[in-house]
Amino acid sequence: MRMAKLMLKPSQLITLMLLPGLAGCGLTGAERKAAGGFSTSAEAFGKVSASDFAAMRDDETKLRMTAYTTGTAVQWDTGNKGGIEGLERTLSGPFTPDEVDLRIKAANTLAAYGTALNALVTFDDSQKLKASADSFASSLKALPPKLKVGPDSDADVISSVVQGIGGLFIERQKADALRRIVPLYQPQVDRLCDLLTREFDTDNPGYAADYRSIASTVRVEAASRLATAGKDVAVRRRALPAFADADRAYRWAEETFPAAKSAGLACTKASAALTQAVAARNFSFADIEDFAEKVQAIAAASDKWKSRSK
Repeated sequence: MRMAKLMLKPSQLITLMLLPGLAGCGLTGAERKAAGGFSTSAEAFGKVSASDFAAMRDDETKLRMTAYTTGTAVQWDTGNKGGIEGLERTLSGPFTPDEVDLRIKAANTLAAYGTALNALVTFDDSQKLKASADSFASSLKALPPKLKVGPDSDADVISSVVQGIGGLFIERQKADALRRIVPLYQPQVDRLCDLLTREFDTDNPGYAADYRSIASTVRVEAASRLATAGKDVAVRRRALPAFADADRAYRWAEETFPAAKSAGLACTKASAALTQAVAARNFSFADIEDFAEKVQAIAAASDKWKSRSK
């Protein structure tokens, strides 16, 4: 029996001829490596920073309560506010609910960006990709105006760009999406990285400096009371737990915050390297590797000290 001839329409024939070229316009090895490395580190850095801010808030209140109830030399700081508002300021210092929420939102937005990028590079489910893109867009729009770089309309770009990715030319779609998303959001990512860098810098006014200061104050005062009245059991009952809490907090600050500051600086450099990778297809992976190493360092240090508070 003679086999029937396969008849193709001209449009089908053209598609078959172009298919190898179109399919080959996907992510380069450099782009895939850069985006994968940065996204994983950004997600981890954002998550550990958000967790640390929450832990610092809880510690700060506990340390301040200890300072004001055991150390008469500690000044009663109301932040020039009266009544209940002044008392809240006394207990929280700069760690007010609104300020803590702002920093946690910034950290979570960076993490959401990393999650969305990683979902794009490792695409295996269109719904998962769309959900992560929408989550980042929502986080970005929820940031306070002083932390936003562009208009809210920019936040929705990622959702529209990844919409419908899938099918025959998926690799090309992923590459096109990455090359549009990364340069668009780099200024915003840099703003978030800069915020985290500053807040973990104990040499400048900010959360890290205030946290270490109150921990140091309670630590020194409790040690002094133990040295001068350590035979008094009543003193021991209050001073020893106070010293233990303050010592843990102080040591956590000394080890973790410099690592977090370094990770923030590395985040900015890695963000620039990623943009270079998708723009020029020629970049050094060193900055992204450095970011990954520093994020691993802060995560390890943070986990070690926070576990001691349980």
